[in-house]
Amino acid sequence: MTGMTRRRWLALCVTAAACGPGREETSPALPRQAGSWTLASDAQPVADRAGAARAAWRATYAGAPAMTLTVYAMPTETSSFDALQKWRATAGRLAFYKGRYFCIAESTGAGFDELSRFTTALREALPSH
Repeated sequence: MTGMTRRRWLALCVTAAACGPGREETSPALPRQAGSWTLASDAQPVADRAGAARAAWRATYAGAPAMTLTVYAMPTETSSFDALQKWRATAGRLAFYKGRYFCIAESTGAGFDELSRFTTALREALPSH
């Protein structure tokens, strides 16, 4: 094998390894307490995924009113921000992102102020990777 052929072969191997399957996503460490809300159920995997999400989980928080949080693990922080930009607000739902996580908080009985307090408390406590 010539030097050039070895370099091409090495470059091909490195590229193939980089394109291979990534690590399996694990649920983020959700805070037990988010403001006046308390984690009522641990995050469970869900099948619905937002755009390029690699994995998604849903958890519930007890409080007044109860909140449901869906967390999407995106490939990069940029894709998480992109998901937020494309998301359309609806009553009883508020989205945010932190690092690679794109999150949607929802509650049928919550107004914007309650959702905002909940998401602010969560954003501060969530890991960013």
